[in-house]
Amino acid sequence: MLRLPGRWAVALIVAGGIAMQLAALSAGPQGSDDLYRYIWDGRVQAAGIDPYQYAPAAPQLASLRDPFLWPAHAPYCVHAGLRLNGSTQLADPGCTRINRPLVHTIYPPVAEAYFLGVHYLSPAGSGTTPIQAGAAVCAVLVTLLLLYGLPKVGRDRRLAVLWAWCPTAALEASNNGHVDVLAAGLTAVALILLARPGSLSRSAGPGFAAGPWRRPMAGGALLALAIWTKVTPVLIVPARAATPPGSRSSARASPPRSLCTCRTCWPWAAG
Repeated sequence: MLRLPGRWAVALIVAGGIAMQLAALSAGPQGSDDLYRYIWDGRVQAAGIDPYQYAPAAPQLASLRDPFLWPAHAPYCVHAGLRLNGSTQLADPGCTRINRPLVHTIYPPVAEAYFLGVHYLSPAGSGTTPIQAGAAVCAVLVTLLLLYGLPKVGRDRRLAVLWAWCPTAALEASNNGHVDVLAAGLTAVALILLARPGSLSRSAGPGFAAGPWRRPMAGGALLALAIWTKVTPVLIVPARAATPPGSRSSARASPPRSLCTCRTCWPWAAG
């Protein structure tokens, strides 16, 4: 791939990446059942209920259950007399595809917003396909982002093939529907912004985010969103903190990270 001319390589990388995602999307989830929780959390939010308030087996959510997520025979069964985790309330008995039905969701707020968005775009009775397709779209967008961003940081854009054609990325995104792919995309954008000197736009008007502050602030905000999608991108923060002597990009990224964290969590905290 690295020996092909640039345009041919880019076309082949994109086409191959899309083909990989479509192949993985052609079957139901094989390696994880997390996406059933994603579907459930989106449904709970669409009903106007805080997903952190009740576990799936809580009596308060009985009206949201359907035969798809709560079939007669499923891997996770709640037996009569069991109590909800951390509560004295009894759980409704029944079987479900949702893992840990006695525990409320553990996914961060940005992930929850993503689940809600996918729910609103999902046709009735569409099963797991929409949440898998959402992850597939994210994976393809990450490929396009790498093709654009790698040259900006002095790397060969054709290295994007390592993501686009990776079987694990396709299986975890399009097949298992993992929200991690959204976190990966936000992290990639953040790192590209933080790695490049200068501001985002010279034509932007004056203000708090003027001049050399723009790019680090945008990168810091996106990194915060990535962390509040899946906690693992927090591992990037120590690496970014170890900036060369005299560099202030890490310090400039810290305020937007904090502000974005507060703004992201506010709807659930206030509710």
